[in-house]
Parts: sequence; C-alpha cells; structure tokens
Amino acid sequence: MNSTSKSNYSRPDIQGLRGIAVISVLLFHYFPKLFSMGFLGVDLFFVISGYLITSIISRQLEENKFSFKLFFLKRFCRIIIPILFIFLFFCFISFFILLPKDLNNLWSSVLATLLFIPNFYFWLTGGYFGTVNEYKSFLHLWSIGLELQFYFFFPFILTFVLKNYYTKKLTLILIFSIILFIIYLLIYNTAFSFFILPGRLWEFCLGALVFFLPKRKRNLLLYYISLFLIFLFLFFSFKNYEFLNLFIIVIAVGYVIYYNSDNLFLNNKIFIFFGKISYSLYLLHWPTLVFIKYYLIRDLFIYETFFLIFFSVVASYYFWLFIEDYFRKKLLLKFSIKIIVILYVVLFIFFTVNFFNNSFVSRLAPNNLLIANSIDSNFRCKINNLSFDVSQRSCKFFDSNNKNEIVLLGNSHAQMYGYAFENIVQTLSVNGRILALDGCLPTISYNIAKECFDKAAINLSKIIENNNISTVLIGIDWDHFFLFDKDNNKIVKNVDFILVKSIKELSLELNKYDKKVIIIGPVSIPGYNFAFNLSRKEFFKNNKIILPDYNDKNNFEKRYKDIFDYLNNLKFITLIKPHEVQCNNSKCNFLINGKSIFSDTNHLSKDGSLLMQKLLLKSISDKKI
Repeated sequence: MNSTSKSNYSRPDIQGLRGIAVISVLLFHYFPKLFSMGFLGVDLFFVISGYLITSIISRQLEENKFSFKLFFLKRFCRIIIPILFIFLFFCFISFFILLPKDLNNLWSSVLATLLFIPNFYFWLTGGYFGTVNEYKSFLHLWSIGLELQFYFFFPFILTFVLKNYYTKKLTLILIFSIILFIIYLLIYNTAFSFFILPGRLWEFCLGALVFFLPKRKRNLLLYYISLFLIFLFLFFSFKNYEFLNLFIIVIAVGYVIYYNSDNLFLNNKIFIFFGKISYSLYLLHWPTLVFIKYYLIRDLFIYETFFLIFFSVVASYYFWLFIEDYFRKKLLLKFSIKIIVILYVVLFIFFTVNFFNNSFVSRLAPNNLLIANSIDSNFRCKINNLSFDVSQRSCKFFDSNNKNEIVLLGNSHAQMYGYAFENIVQTLSVNGRILALDGCLPTISYNIAKECFDKAAINLSKIIENNNISTVLIGIDWDHFFLFDKDNNKIVKNVDFILVKSIKELSLELNKYDKKVIIIGPVSIPGYNFAFNLSRKEFFKNNKIILPDYNDKNNFEKRYKDIFDYLNNLKFITLIKPHEVQCNNSKCNFLINGKSIFSDTNHLSKDGSLLMQKLLLKSISDKKI
C-alpha cells in the first residue's frame, strides 16, 4: 500500500503482486460473500513492504547514503499526502451526509490517522459494541498505521539490532512475532494480533528476510506452486482455516519475491496497471462504497456494484496521476512538506468547526435525534470499573460498606443490561459484577465454540469460589442454529432443547453453592440495524425505504413457548420476560416513547436497558439478597 518507490521499477513482478493484492481487497469489500478471503491481500502488501524497505535501506547503507531523517520524511510524505487529500474530500462531504454520531466517529478516526495510530483506534473501537464495521469510512486505514509504525521502527532495528547477523536475528524476531500472533489470536481470541504491529511484524520480517537470503538455485515448480497458492487462498473461500491460509499465502508471496521472475504472468499490463494505482485505489475504493451505501440505506444492486468498481478504478487512476505520482515525481521534498502543513491546518479547521457545532446535531429534528442517540449506545464498562481477574474482562461495581454481591453473567446479551444493572447495584447498595464473554455462552456442557468451554468454566469457578455472591442473573441470545458439546461434536437438531438443558445444568451447579439464579428471557429483536437505518431514513427523507418498527407478539411468544414452559417449571430458578415490558397488545415495539430500544440489530440501547430496570430490580429484590 505504500506508494511506488524508485526501486520498484526493477521488479515489475512485485508491481504485479501489488496489483493482485489490491484486486483481492477490492473484490472482498464489494463482494464479501463471494471473495471472503480477499482481505489477505493486505498481508501481501506487508510482505512486499518488508522486502522493499529493507532493499532501500540496505543499499543506501552500503553506499553510506542512508539518513534516518531523509528516510522518514520521504516515506511520510509519500504515505500521508494522498491520505490528506482523501480526508479533505470525504470529510467535506461528511458534513452533509453523516449523522452527528457518525460524523464524530469519522473525525476520531481521522485524528487517530493523523497521529499515526489508526490501527489502535480501530482495535479499541471494534468488537461487539463498535459501530457497524461496514460503515466506518476509514476503517481500511488500520493497515496504513501498521505500515507507518513499521517504517519508523524498522530502520533502527536494521541498523542497530541486526547489524551483520541479518538472517539469524530476523528469523528470531519473525518466530517471536508468530508466537505472539498465535497466543493472542488462538488462545485469547482477540483482535490484538490483527491490528497491532507485534503480531504482524513477522510478515514484514519475512519480506526483509527474503532480501538477505542467498540467491541460490531456485525451483521453478515451487515458484508456480506459490503463485497457484496465492490465487487459491485470495480468491476462494477456506474460512475454517484462516490462520493456515494466512501462513501459507505469506510464505508463498515470500518465495515469489525471492524467485524474482520476469515471466509474463505477473508482468502483464493488467496486474502492472493495478499495481501502479494500488495505493490510490486502496485509499479511495472503501470510503466511496461506504458513503454510497450510507446514503442509499441498502445494499447495492449488482449493476450498481460493477459501476462503482469501474468508477473507483478510473478515479484512482486520475488520483494517482495528479496527486500521488505528481507529488512523488514533480515536487521537491520541501514543497511537499509545506503542502502537508497546509492540509493539516485545513483539516484542523474542519475539525474545529465540527467540534464547536457539536457535529451539527441541529440538523436533526428532535424526534430523529432521539432515535439517532440510540445508535451504538450499548453499555460499555468504564475504565475504572474494568477488571481482568477472570477469563476475560469483567466490570465491577463495589460498595465498600456491603460485601454482598450480585453478578450479571452471560455474553453481550447480558452486558446490554449493564445500564440497568449499574443503577440497581447502587439502589440496593451492594457489590456488582458483569461477566460477559465475547462471542461465548456462559454454559459449561454445550457452547457455540470449542474455546468457549474453558472460558465459561473459569467464570463459573470464580463465582462459586466467591462466598459473597448471592445472586446470579444469566443473559444470553436465544436463537442458535447449532451448538458444540465438549468433544467438539456439532449439534444441529433440537438446539432449543439443548440450550435450555445447558442453562438448567449451569443453574443447578450454581444452586449447589447457594447462588440464587435469575434467567433473563429473550427480547423481540429487529434483525436489522433499526436505529441506524431509521434515523438515516428520516434524515434523508427517503420514503422508498420501508422499515418495520415492531414484531408480532403472538408469533414471538409462539416461537419461545417451549423454552418459557421448560424454564417456568424449574423451581430453583426465576425466569423474567423482558419482552413483556417491550410488547403491548399485539406488538413488540422497537420504538417506545419516541426512543429506539435497540442500538443495533439485536442489542438493547441505553434507553432499552433502562426500560428493563424495574423488572430486573423486582426479580432481584424478590430473591431477598
């Protein structure tokens, strides 16, 4: 993704690899179901960057021409100038298109990018409670953050750490980075490895290692196998083996670069063209797609998708011609720096205007503002309440004068009651804790993935060991197409019965240790991003979009009748039904008192959470904690 450097022209095969990489990313973003592994094109860029930056620095060191200052300035200018022009264009449009909260999020991502840490920003704002990823206009710039950080640190590593033992020390760094990647990705199941440099450094290091490897006799068959693997894993879906796919494709790219072939396959005009505009196309295609979908409030039709791809390619070519390539070739470094300063100032003015106008919240009608405020308003634990003494983070609310404690246990569908739970803890003057596993159920006999069992067991043991915990509220999502048992057998039949049986077993285990159990039943969910879609529909006055604002109550209760009956017959638990607060007469409403009770497709908003406070408080009080 780094802009073309002079050294690239001696390696048209690398330019072709860049073309393949950006095409795969483009197809992934525009056809995510069809090209679900296309995101691995970004990893091609990382390997290529590792090789090219190493070659540039090494050759300058050999000629005693290397300057840290000059290197940083050149790389900074080549990377940041195109980004600043992209920001200038889309940030201006955003004043007219984006809702206040989305406008504020966009400027936060811009600020993070200008501080060279967009990967940290998107890591911290992702997960279950992040804004919908497909509408984050500059989400793709996380990789630019990694590139910039690599450009900053690697020259020091190459110059002062590696010295004359390049291959051995690079190999050690590469192995250490892979270990970090595996630990955080496979054991803790977090996005740390995806967004942060230590977990990605091995890909850059592989490219650097290729540069230092002795150019011995190379295997033509292995070269073509590597090319085949690159295409296979980029353009066909093998989603059950994502880490293996990543590892194989990185090794394959490394070998293709090492082989240094001038064959016509990589050197054809199409791949070379896309390689030439790869950085411009990478920057431009994603926000273009996001803004169009944001305005239309729907997915694109197939003909619209192809038109937008064509438009993105053409626009990227002219952007490359008049911005990226022009500043790289025609202008002196000092003038480029002046342009950067000017653009920073202009963007700062935009930011200031947005800040003092409160993201132009006055553009929204009062009733629409109520709806828009629900977007992304899921409960988030305050930093001072966070604790990491269990399998994953927990959120603690303590009252030092009372040792009695209640726990809200589950996944994101437990945490969505956090606003109500926090108020209840304060009202009852007791200690409280939210234990919400990311992407896992709290059940110990059946769960949604193999790695969930250990996490659920750790949380359960912590609750059992704590004699101060008197009451446990369990909140989960109730619609599952399959579950796994402890032997990793996939269960697809009678899933509802298996789920409630698991809840029963968990409740019995808690009861053994005198923990009172309250089960929070399901709510009737929209199944689409209700608040986000409705607020845009009202803002753009789009009457063509039909958005249902309720579900049929009878159908909902019929769907969960067997679950309700089963749990109601268990004398050692209390079942509460939040849908009874949500529903009246024949409708289960998504909009109550003009406010959306959902923040996304299936999680309660702050207003929705607080709406359930009386119901939760009554059930806890009845348990006489």
